[in-house]
Formats: sequence, C-alpha cells, structure tokens
Amino acid sequence: MIMINKAIKFKFIIFYFFSYIIFAFASTKFTPFLSKLGYSAFERGIILSSYAITNILFQLLFGVLADKYQTMKKIVLISLSVYGIASVIMFSTESATFIIYLLLVALSGGLLNTCCSLYDTWIIGCGDNINNYLSFIKTFGSIGWLLEVW
Repeated sequence: MIMINKAIKFKFIIFYFFSYIIFAFASTKFTPFLSKLGYSAFERGIILSSYAITNILFQLLFGVLADKYQTMKKIVLISLSVYGIASVIMFSTESATFIIYLLLVALSGGLLNTCCSLYDTWIIGCGDNINNYLSFIKTFGSIGWLLEVW
C-alpha cells in the first residue's frame, strides 16, 4: 500500500481550490471587460491571443529557472503574485491604451496558463507519492473554478 502525507495532500487540495477560484475570476472576465471598454471583436481577439505567446515563453523560462535553481515552489509563488498584480491593475483601470491592455492580458493570461502547468509539475516532483493523487487534487481545482463562475 502506498503511504502519503495526508497533510501535504490536503494543502495541495486547498491550494488548487483557491487558486482556481482566482484564475476563474480573471480569465472569465477578460472578454466581457474588454467588450465593456468598447473593443471590437477583432481587437479583443488580438488582445486575447497575446497570452498564447507569453504562455509559451513563460513555460520555457520557468522550466529553465526551475532546473537552474532546483525549486518549483518559489517560482509558483512569484508567478502567482505577478499574476495577481497584473490582473488587479488591468481590471482597476478603464482608460488605458490598446497596447497597455494587450500587455496586461498577455502577462496575466500567460501567467495563469503557465501556473496551471507549474502546479502539476510541482506535485509530480514532490515525494510522498503525492503525484499518484494528481487527478484527485485537480478535481478540487475544477470545483473551485465551477464555484467562481456559477
């Protein structure tokens, strides 16, 4: 029988649950927010597609940093902090230029998607056989997402 540290499993469950609530708050509001500001479907498409580029770049960068410094936790926490700051700045201003919104969505959205991958990598890299419970733990992230958008 595989033994795991239940306290670590519980901490990851709570972490996923609340993180995905926060992720859902911002990511589901990008399009309505930009629409409210008067951006056309074409302009919104350009702004929203920007975070596909940053997602690729951040995953490469954070992978290199994680390998170089042998840490995932610090990278996750810094990424979450920057994500939160970028999201707050974006949603608290309604008079920025197209380029500013493009950069803020690229930063916020890119970090959001990258953080989801970083979480999984963090769990897979943990000891205590916690990686065997990745799907179970991710379920609580999905529940958090559901509760926020509901």
